[in-house]
Formats: sequence, C-alpha cells, structure tokens
Amino acid sequence: MPNWTDLPLELLNEISDKLPCCVDKVRFRSVCCVWRAAVPQIRFPPVLMLPYNPYTKSISFYSLYENQVVTFPLPEAREKVLCGASKGWLVLMDESGAISLLNPITRAQVQLPPVTEQIALASGFKVSKRAEGNSSNSSMQNKTVY
Repeated sequence: MPNWTDLPLELLNEISDKLPCCVDKVRFRSVCCVWRAAVPQIRFPPVLMLPYNPYTKSISFYSLYENQVVTFPLPEAREKVLCGASKGWLVLMDESGAISLLNPITRAQVQLPPVTEQIALASGFKVSKRAEGNSSNSSMQNKTVY
C-alpha cells in the first residue's frame, strides 16, 4: 500500500485547491499533519441545521456561503435528541439520559457525565433513569423523568 504522506506538497496544494466545499477541505486537513500543512486553516462559514429527524442516519445543514444543502451521514445521532450546539459540536441525549458531544464533520464523539433530573426536565425529552429504591425496597426500579 502506498504511503500517501509522501506526496509532494505542490500536488497536495493543487488537489486541495480543487476541493468544492469547506467540508471537503476540513476532511482533507484531518488526514495527517502533512496534508494539514497543504491546506491553510479555513474559517468554516456559518451553516443552519435543517429540521432533524432522530430516526434517520443523517443530518442536513444549509450553507449560507455556498447556497447549498450539505448532508452528513451520522448514525451516531440516531434515536437521540438534539439538546443544543456550540462551536461546531452537537449536544445529543439518548433515552437513558446519556449525553454526548458529536462533531458532524469529523464524527468525533465525547461522552459526558450522566444527565441530572434538572437537565432532563429542561430538555422536554422523556428520559428513563434507574433510581435507588427506598430503604424498605432495595431493588432497582425504573423512574421516568419528564
């Protein structure tokens, strides 16, 4: 298998100049440090997230700069509710209350500590949590938080 990091910088620059959108340039830069050096750091233009269906395997965004819809295959977001977004990261919560951050471009994912009842109430999403029983009943019982 060839070593793609050995490509001449001039060739990498020429390839990166032909990439059609910012998403492709970001993905190109994420291959390795040699490829990152071939593309100057870009400011990702603002995008608007289109209505999200948690039962699909993709999320679509509208790029104001490029005047086009960009769809990212994100099976990691399936059956999760979108709680917010900041600096390119999506905040997702599943039915058990587990919260994660997901970068739609790199698909990097970070698991966060479990949700509290206050966060679950604020989300408006039905969350099933396990709660300790009282002293007379030591078994675990399902508790639904709204």
